[in-house]
This record gives sequence, structure tokens and C-alpha cells, in this order.
Amino acid sequence: GARNMPLEELSRSLNLLPTDQNILVYDRLPKRSREVARLISESGRKVFQLKGGLAEWAARKFPLEVK
Repeated sequence: GARNMPLEELSRSLNLLPTDQNILVYDRLPKRSREVARLISESGRKVFQLKGGLAEWAARKFPLEVK
């Protein structure tokens, strides 16, 4: 499932992330998610970043569900 984890809390919360699953990170714009992906990768986890962020995803009219 998805988890909202602000960058400021990531270093304290890395232990909450699975080690046996791929992790996808995204943000509205890709700058912050690049930093998050780097930190998660350095912890030994397999991580992927949504290219272009959610802004590009929405601009391409891909499905997006907001709750």
C-alpha cells in the first residue's frame, strides 16, 4: 500500500519501509522524490522514481485518484 512520508521524517522512518519489496517514490515535482529515492537506495532497498512526478503524470492524462 501507499504511505505518505515527508522528506523531513524519512531518516527516522526508514525502518518502516519493506526490505523485500520494490518501492516507488513520487511527488508533485521530481526534485524531492529524487532525494528520497537516493536516501532509500542508500539503505539497501530497491527503489524507483516516477519520472516527471505527478505533475507530468496528470499532464499526460494518466489516471489519478485523489482521496
